[in-house]
Amino acid sequence: MTDTTTKTKPDLAAIYTPGQLGVINELRRLQDEAGLNDGKFATAHLTVSGTTWYRIKEGTYGADPALTLNKLELNLRQMRLQRAQAAKLTGGGVFIRIPSQQAVFDAVTACKLKPEDDCERMVTFLAETGGGKTRLARQLKVEHDGILVEASEPWRKSYFAALFDIGLAAGLTETELGNGEATAQRAVVRRLRANRRVLIIDEGEYFGPRTTNLLKLLLNQTPTVVVVMAIPALFARWQCAAWVESAQTTRRNESVIESSPVFPDDVAALAAGRVIFADTAKAACGLIAKNANEFGRFSFVERTLKELAPLPHATIEDVTKACLNVKALLRRKA
Repeated sequence: MTDTTTKTKPDLAAIYTPGQLGVINELRRLQDEAGLNDGKFATAHLTVSGTTWYRIKEGTYGADPALTLNKLELNLRQMRLQRAQAAKLTGGGVFIRIPSQQAVFDAVTACKLKPEDDCERMVTFLAETGGGKTRLARQLKVEHDGILVEASEPWRKSYFAALFDIGLAAGLTETELGNGEATAQRAVVRRLRANRRVLIIDEGEYFGPRTTNLLKLLLNQTPTVVVVMAIPALFARWQCAAWVESAQTTRRNESVIESSPVFPDDVAALAAGRVIFADTAKAACGLIAKNANEFGRFSFVERTLKELAPLPHATIEDVTKACLNVKALLRRKA
């Protein structure tokens, strides 16, 4: 007698969170696109074995998959970054992660992999002008296939303006968004419910009470991860002006991360492979860090290193002159 019993395929939606399932589906798509079997795909792109990858995507892993999914999420981000660099979408420069920026990446990953009913999926990054907010936002967009939008003055009072900008950034058309708040809200919520996305909002200090309520709505009614970039003093002013609404949104924060000062080790990491110092690198990096913390932060460091890069060997006098030039340039632009 022949056994005709067939095994029922596991329901992946019952095993994984929406964010975890999103990572698996995206990696599966990239594997199909590359035409590689599990072993070759894992060897080329993953930090787990081909067998583990097969069991994860089939839902037969057996053990708690959380740690393995963290590894796969990082692998996926690295693949996106490699593809973006190959397509010259990142400007060609290597993104050096200082500790506070790495903390943002870690918090976003934690939010992405949370269960659907966990509304604490907001990450706030506070940094002074020149503190790297915009470049970090762009890097998050590349690595997480994120939706990047820049808040502006109309957001202070207009719910529709915020909805409209977010909708366009998410790929909706003006026709789909319509001319009224209700239509635009339905369209944005419907789009963001489709799968878990990372929504990155730069210039978060432009929030008003109604914009804040919009963030709460998106966290409550969609699986979206929201990342807000803002200047600390202006962000605090917004919280005071809309304290009731901001308190409700703040409770949905996974992390609030403030940019750290520039340290000599940060300068050394950014200078590696770009600038050769004639004198002790420690003294040169310390001088650049000191000036950067007085004015311009990481923007100051980048501009200073760019000025020093053409020199065969940058002396401490060269570094002093470059710092003065960059400080004068940034003050003219301020």
